[in-house]
This record gives sequence, structure tokens and C-alpha cells, in this order.
Amino acid sequence: MAMQNGRVSVMLCGLGRAGTIHFNSIRKNHRCNLKYIVDVRLEHVQKVVSTFNMDAVQAIAPESYEKALSDVEVQAVVITTPTHTHMDYVKKALAAGKAVFCEKPLAPSIEETAALYDEAERRGRPLYCAFQRRFDPSFTKVRSEVLEGKVGTVYTISSVSRDCPFPPLEYFKTSGGIYHDCGVHDIDFICWTLGEEPIGVFAKGIARRKEIGAMGDLDIAMIVLTFPSGALGQIELNRHAVYGYDQRVEVQGSDGMVTCENPHSDNVHLYREEGYSGSPFQFSFPIRYEVAYGNEMDHFIDVVLDPSKKLHVGKRDTLLASRVADACERSQKLGRMVSLEPLAPEHAMVNSVDN
Repeated sequence: MAMQNGRVSVMLCGLGRAGTIHFNSIRKNHRCNLKYIVDVRLEHVQKVVSTFNMDAVQAIAPESYEKALSDVEVQAVVITTPTHTHMDYVKKALAAGKAVFCEKPLAPSIEETAALYDEAERRGRPLYCAFQRRFDPSFTKVRSEVLEGKVGTVYTISSVSRDCPFPPLEYFKTSGGIYHDCGVHDIDFICWTLGEEPIGVFAKGIARRKEIGAMGDLDIAMIVLTFPSGALGQIELNRHAVYGYDQRVEVQGSDGMVTCENPHSDNVHLYREEGYSGSPFQFSFPIRYEVAYGNEMDHFIDVVLDPSKKLHVGKRDTLLASRVADACERSQKLGRMVSLEPLAPEHAMVNSVDN
């Protein structure tokens, strides 16, 4: 499989909401050579690549995906297609011997997700599930402060995730539900920071908009996690933040507290007799996490170019986040806390390393 001058030829599958984010990360990465974009909207793809003078990029329909996978120059596949198609795209890419970067979830079930990781292990190819918050400088610093004991014994860890703008209604039809679509990121960050698996999960949500409820989804939810150490985790998921993308974290312990607050669209503050004013929060998650998305793609390319390097997100991480999200759905349905047993030993992080 070809690598020219330390560059990786990439195929991007899907140019929707997430695909556009990763398209920008790929085009800005000097080690990436984007060769194909797979999407049903070929004219849209051609318009986008022309905007950036990337006319060498080939726009292909999903029906041509397998044929494009036979291109020996393509070394990595980035998958951002609709959720229900992820597993098929991942399977085919691994079978073709490609490194895979995929938006969550990798597959509909934990068992199918584990099988994909096992297949990647057999083929010796990296399989990365996208959890971009691990690559955000502020979030990683919060975790570092906790690991270094700056807050002492952790008592509580709280995360707020309020979305802006409200997603299109069409998005909810394939999003996978609020716990799997939104909650997995908060779940992953909390478990990663504490270094623990929760032993209890309670979740309660509502649909403030009737259209969301009619789809069987929620637009506001609260999650409480209990951990073996005695620490408590709390997560708020909320689709309604008219004032900008609101994403905050707080860890409180015996010796202090560490927080991660929202960045603003600029750093200008106006002070007058009648009071104080400042700029709003950054508008949406692609803006808030632009650096994180770039760092995430850079890490993936590091691993593709140097197989001795290990991914920072592996099998156990992905399975744990999905398993807890499943427990949230069960708790929501049952109206009570759900107990969790530790993940089985065979789900060890064979292809990841702690960062």
C-alpha cells in the first residue's frame, strides 16, 4: 500500500455534517492526500472540492465504494456516512486492508462493535472511533490536573452539553438517540478522566418538542453515574441552547476543583456604568472543537504512518461508552437505576494506549 513522502492517501465517505468537519481536517493536514469522496450528492461534492481548488479529488457514488477500495494508493478510509451504514463501510474497508477512522457508533450493537475491532486486530490495521474531546487542549488539561492529584480525591465530576443550533429534524431520524448521539462523548470523557467504569447508571429524559418525541427520541436528559471509588458523575444533555454551544466540565474533590468553561467568539469585554457585556459563546460544536478535530486527525495519521504507535481510543474505550449509553436507555425505559458489571477481560484495549 502506497505512502509517498510521508503522506497518506485518504478516502472520505460522506460529506454531511460530520463529513464536512473531517473534510476540513484532512485538507488542512499536510500529510493527507484526499483522493476520493464517496457521497450520493456528486454535484455537491464537486462544488465543495472546486471551492478549495481540489479538483483532483474524485467524487464517487456509494455504489463505487468497493471498486475504489481496490485502489492500492488509498491507505486510509474516513467514514462519516449515516449511522446505520457505518458497520458495512468499516467491514469493507478492513477487508481491503485499509486503516479506518469512523464516526461513532461503529456498529449497532456492542457485540458487532467488538467483532469489528477483532477483525482489525487480525488484519493488523488501526480502527479508530472518533471521540474528539480527548484531543481538545482544555479537556485534556482538566484530566491531567485530576491525574496529577491537584483536586485530591474526586467527589463529583459534572458535564454540561447543550447543543446549538438545534439540529435539523431529519437528523434525528438517523442519529441513534440522545444517549448514543450526544451522551457517549460525556460518558467517555468522565470514564477516561476517572480511569473507572461506572457500576450504576440512572437516566431520565424528556422531549420538549413533540416532533422529537414522535420519533421516539428525547431533547433533554440527565444522567447520574456511580463509580467504585465513590465518585459521582452527572451529565446534562440538552438540544436547546439559543445563546451558543454550551459545553462545560467541573471536577470537584477533597483538595479543590478544576473547571473547563466555554470559549467565546472573541475576547472583547465592555465595561460601562450600566454594567458589563461580552461576546457570546462560540456558535456550534464544529467551531468549538475545530482544534480538537484537527488534533484527532493528526493522531490517526501518526498511527497510519507508524504502525508501532498505538491509538489513544481503542476497543475497550468504545465498548464502554456504548455500553453505558445502552444502560441509559434501559434506565430511561425502566425508570430506575441500572447496575453494571465490569467489561469482560477479552475486551482489553489491545490496540490503544493511554494518553
